[in-house]
Amino acid sequence: MNYLCRLSKFLMALFLVLRPAISVAQDEFSDWLQELRIEAMVSGISDVTANDAVSRIEFLPDVIALDRSQPEFVSPFLDYYQKRVDVQKVQKGRQLLAERLMGERLELSLFLESLAMSMPTRVPGTAIFLNADPNGVPHALLHNLMHNKVLHERVVLVSVKVLDVPYVTDAERLEVRPLRENFWSLIIKYGFKDEPDIPAALELGAKAGLEFNLLDTSYFIGRETLIPRLGSDMAFWREKIFVAMFRNAGSATAFFKIPSNRVVELGTQVVL
Repeated sequence: MNYLCRLSKFLMALFLVLRPAISVAQDEFSDWLQELRIEAMVSGISDVTANDAVSRIEFLPDVIALDRSQPEFVSPFLDYYQKRVDVQKVQKGRQLLAERLMGERLELSLFLESLAMSMPTRVPGTAIFLNADPNGVPHALLHNLMHNKVLHERVVLVSVKVLDVPYVTDAERLEVRPLRENFWSLIIKYGFKDEPDIPAALELGAKAGLEFNLLDTSYFIGRETLIPRLGSDMAFWREKIFVAMFRNAGSATAFFKIPSNRVVELGTQVVL
């Protein structure tokens, strides 16, 4: 049993090192085989087994040439990236994500009506939820209510809107709308050259009757984990690239200059 275990480990190691090994020049191939035999004996593999396994390895120049001529090796990375991950593919991934989230969308007006009939426990403080759709309920709000069974005394739904102008003045920055049950809708407007800064924008809310105390305010942000799926509207390999890009994207906390010690992230999985 121990012999089979050692043999399986050796064959696995052989598989892992085979690909980089065949990329060396042919005159170095025999030296590599000798080193492999020595490594096998050190690992407890018998000479007979090691020699039998190594003797089956062949140096195939044609395979090496085909492998080295793949686009990943002969094209500059930027050209290769732009051909396979262009703007259209990224937009397609975003559209697919939006459609999946839209399938779970809950109308804000209906949600507030249901709260009036069965109000959960309210706790002191202000909760700010980033909300891409001003007329819908943020997923983070639904998850917080489902898991924690409470609502803050005041809930502010913040949506960010980028206008087709370079800058937006402070006088035009905010659009404040009071809702029922001490909910507020707040739309923050920026120009495409403005630096988004939500805490700075919130300081302007006092004139509209929406004043914030930083130490009494918590930001709730949804964090989606994307799961690629075969048979989706997007090719599976493109889905995997989009998922990797989405995972490595910068956080909303840093982008909107939100104090990290006031942020609560609530995650959800979205199957593309």
